[in-house]
Amino acid sequence: MKYKYEVALSFAGENRDFAESIATSLQAEDIEIFYDEFNSADLWGADLPVKLREVYFADSRYCLIILSDHYVQKMWPNWERRNAMERLIKESGDPYILPVRLNGFSGDVPGLPDTIGYLSAESHEPEKIVEVFLQKIGKGKRNRAGDLDESSFSPPYIPRLKKSFSDQEKSRFLKKSFTEITSSIRGFAEATKNKCSGFDYEVEKITARKELFTLYNEGNILTKLKIWINGGTETDEIWMLHGTRIDVSEDKETNEMIYVEQYEGELKLKPMGMLSYGSSMNFMSPQQTADYIWRAICSEFSY
Repeated sequence: MKYKYEVALSFAGENRDFAESIATSLQAEDIEIFYDEFNSADLWGADLPVKLREVYFADSRYCLIILSDHYVQKMWPNWERRNAMERLIKESGDPYILPVRLNGFSGDVPGLPDTIGYLSAESHEPEKIVEVFLQKIGKGKRNRAGDLDESSFSPPYIPRLKKSFSDQEKSRFLKKSFTEITSSIRGFAEATKNKCSGFDYEVEKITARKELFTLYNEGNILTKLKIWINGGTETDEIWMLHGTRIDVSEDKETNEMIYVEQYEGELKLKPMGMLSYGSSMNFMSPQQTADYIWRAICSEFSY
């Protein structure tokens, strides 16, 4: 059977450096790989729960899961693993999931059987996983001349160089992040609807830069969430406002402002922390920002 991807990576954001090293090395070996930053065009504007199910249930020959304490606590990795497990069951136990225990992680992983074969690796050993994966698919590693290199030597450490981003790059990142955040919140709402019989929601796309979510319980409004790109300052920001009464035409009030900043050579999102009562916020990915927003608004009515 011909698969779209030879392997799909599933990992927590905290382990991105390790995952990215694996993805980059496999890509250099002409391996078709699903790694979110390589596939940003496919994910942009997609219904993420549906798209990720296709990737982890049907489109990949293997699913390489990087297990850590962070992994078992995250929503999207859990969604990816759930669909990968369905595929494993469908394949009647044929090898599909390739788990890697990172930095000595030995905890239980819901749904993943203890009898499945694991590899162990430290954060500085991504090439160890690359080499074993290439052996598994019967592909030798190439040397610089393009010939097969039987020695499979480890490359030297390659430092991550500082990079400056233009205003255009920051603007594009902000717009892409807005799309990913609103799509993720839709996914959270849909997952809640499937779990809670009285819960429902509506989404109104006001403009390409503004959306309104309304959450209901038994037909009564729990809260509304307006999220938009605010262009009233020198640089655009993502603003949000939640409450039972929201004026979609008036964009002067906000519960949270989210900026684009450069962090360790990448563009990241940085909330002010207004939803967490002024607490210092970490740099976040769009998915982490969506999770932060969703948890904050749900804390108003959940128990």
